[in-house]
Amino acid sequence: MKGFIINEKSEYRYLSYQKGLELSHPKWFAELRQTFNFLDVKNYRSIGGILIEPNSLIYFENEEIGNTIKFLETKYQIDFGNNDFMYLDLEDCLKVYNIIPEKENYEILEIGKENNEKVTQPILGYDIGNVGYSIISDSIIFPHWHPIDLTDEEIIKKLKGLNKNCLFSSIEQANDFLILYQTKSWAETGEFSIYSIKNSC
Repeated sequence: MKGFIINEKSEYRYLSYQKGLELSHPKWFAELRQTFNFLDVKNYRSIGGILIEPNSLIYFENEEIGNTIKFLETKYQIDFGNNDFMYLDLEDCLKVYNIIPEKENYEILEIGKENNEKVTQPILGYDIGNVGYSIISDSIIFPHWHPIDLTDEEIIKKLKGLNKNCLFSSIEQANDFLILYQTKSWAETGEFSIYSIKNSC
């Protein structure tokens, strides 16, 4: 399936994230960043993060937003609180993007699931997880639930294959990492997909 998400730009999210970990886990955070010092995490483009989904609009109170929620509820006929929501076309995504406050902190990404309809070329790379949760992010970019074991040279070697967007450059690379990741005791469990990612706006 191909679709679109509205995600907070990594450069904005990183500012608050870095401050928090520098205070709470300074030694570990410094080691993490040193291990992956070839990556500029502010370039990261992801299926995980701070997403603006239709159910997020209830926090912004005005008539235009209320009408947009009603339109999307009617069209999609789904639970907007699910963990794998994407806008099915760019027009719907733009309806939401154009009415959110501080839209300069957000971007629209076109995403596509592996072995299904892929995004148009060129792409930024491949992420792994579900819409709203990224294994790459939770491992080394914005670790929260399941950071990697920094003594695990095998997993570090795989992650050092990430490109300048902090994504894997091929489906094969992403799949190889996922297979290894799922053998680790510290890893998140569940069903995960590989997503291609492209900037849209």
